[in-house]
Amino acid sequence: MKLYIAEDEEWIRRGIKKMIRWGELSMELAGEADNGVLAKEEILKLKPDIVLADIRMPGMDGLELVSGLKGMTDTKFLFISGYKEFEYARKAVELNAVSYLLKPVDPEELNEVLHTAVNEIMKERQKELTGGEQNYLLKVLEEQIIPEEEEERFFTVLLMPGDANWITDELHEKFLAVLDSFRNKGMKGELHRKSRDEYVIIFSASTRQAFKLHLKHCLEALCSLIPVKTIWSLGNTVDRMSDIPLSYNQAWQAYIHRPLNYTEGIISYEEMDTTPTFMLPLSEETEKIWAGAVMGEEHKMMQEVDSLFLKVKELDGVGIQNLVDFVFYMVLDFAGRIQKRGVGTSCYYELCQELSGRRFQVKNVQEVKQWLERLLADMCRDLKKEQAKSIQAAVEQISSYIDKHYMEELSLGGMAEMVWLNASYLSSSFKKVKGVNFSDYIMQKRLEKAAELIRITSMGIGEIAGIVGYDNVKYFSRIFSRMMHMTPSQYRETQKEQ
Repeated sequence: MKLYIAEDEEWIRRGIKKMIRWGELSMELAGEADNGVLAKEEILKLKPDIVLADIRMPGMDGLELVSGLKGMTDTKFLFISGYKEFEYARKAVELNAVSYLLKPVDPEELNEVLHTAVNEIMKERQKELTGGEQNYLLKVLEEQIIPEEEEERFFTVLLMPGDANWITDELHEKFLAVLDSFRNKGMKGELHRKSRDEYVIIFSASTRQAFKLHLKHCLEALCSLIPVKTIWSLGNTVDRMSDIPLSYNQAWQAYIHRPLNYTEGIISYEEMDTTPTFMLPLSEETEKIWAGAVMGEEHKMMQEVDSLFLKVKELDGVGIQNLVDFVFYMVLDFAGRIQKRGVGTSCYYELCQELSGRRFQVKNVQEVKQWLERLLADMCRDLKKEQAKSIQAAVEQISSYIDKHYMEELSLGGMAEMVWLNASYLSSSFKKVKGVNFSDYIMQKRLEKAAELIRITSMGIGEIAGIVGYDNVKYFSRIFSRMMHMTPSQYRETQKEQ
């Protein structure tokens, strides 16, 4: 925002310049004059936004200056005067002056009046822009209308995601002030709230050179206003208004596929690889996390989560969106496995929906990790409760199966899959319930059946060994002897004697 001072007393001009809080108002001095004639000439040339003019000046007074410029400029005028006459104030009002200040000028009053003038100018400019172009460009971005291409212009879109209402009224004013400061440099920036938690700025310029010279500085000025770390993204510059949606989509692509280590700043579509990585080679780590959950070992499960995220950081070409998608589908898979166990999963699906709804607002890797840890902790506790109730039934189901299929090739892993338990957890639980481990239980059943066949049939020892599941007769005889304290043949002889 540019200010011009027209005051015939040099010491008053110097005092006014010291009073003004230039930085706070985002204002700069365009020029100054000690008479109305020179002031008129320079105002037409420099096009300041605001003129602070003395009523009484040699050559041409302040009122004549404003009257002579009427219709030639949109500049706002503030008058200062040492005269309290009502007639001066009345004429100032007729000339649409923003305010009328009396000398000696009060610093607070001066800055307040300038602040009001700045706000009025920005509001007017936000509304005008040739026939409501602001809303027009937003409609172009949202593809509600197809523009008629006219003069050559260049556009680019800055995406600014954030929490709801993250741009306060005060910050909004500061943003507008920064954008307005670049208008006279040939670059416009239009701030729009596109959705509840998404703002965009549509930049436009008549030349690419204007973007090259000023866009970087404008973005730096905007970022400096944000008190916390934030990530924005920028689409490519396009040379047609109809391509504004393309620049917007590119900004989104840059944002959602940003590198995992990108935690602050503005990332542009032009500088990054947005080729998505749909599959992450982390199936082994995923299964270890699941194993920890199934075994009810929350601490071990969280250690595996730490390992997974360390592995993720080592992978090349993985963006934040790839990680979000991976975690999202991993949790859905876990929820499906849990559902097969009869455990309620509605809360997990709700959390997945929550992540899905926020997937494009995720700020960093730590946020994804914390979300996953919170969900897995709940999942682990639910599984422990369910398993405490069902482990007895699961072991009984397996032992009943063994009683009928003892002669077959049975494995702990196969039995664990049958009851949807981790093999290691099943092994410890089986021994706790039955008093013997899994393999010993199978051996007992086989030898019990073998002893029965030896007693009631005349089948050979080798044939009986095969029937109960042993191909090696010597091995069968050895374990039979260990259990019965006699060989199969000796056992048959003792049974005959009885």
